[in-house]
Amino acid sequence: MAGARELKLACGLSEFPPEILSLADTLEVLDLSGNALNTLPDELVQLRHLRILFCSNNRFTRLPEVLGRCAALSMVGFKANRIAEVFTDGVRTMVPVALVIAAAKGLLWLLGGSDPHAPSVLNTFLYAMAWSFDGAPPL
Repeated sequence: MAGARELKLACGLSEFPPEILSLADTLEVLDLSGNALNTLPDELVQLRHLRILFCSNNRFTRLPEVLGRCAALSMVGFKANRIAEVFTDGVRTMVPVALVIAAAKGLLWLLGGSDPHAPSVLNTFLYAMAWSFDGAPPL
């Protein structure tokens, strides 16, 4: 595992394996899809080269705020979770993040400033993506 640039772990994990942090100098793509995770540790920021993170098919109920502090992150996927809330403060700091895949039937609101229903370019884009799901929130 030493020096790995990509890592996929789908083995029923209920906690983030701290051993992953030993890849801080090389890991760029981390796929934790297909587990039972509901949170990510603050130490995720140690993966300073992490560009892509997939956490689909887990048990997340909100996007972890640590994502907003991962400087190199450019794409995250949280499809097929129980996402009911998307943090807004951290999203403002996710400036290089180009795509957030968080479409799920349980999504109650998308991104916005202090008012999560306020129109914004990103909110409108994500809202358009959510049309294929029941219960897309009104803008």
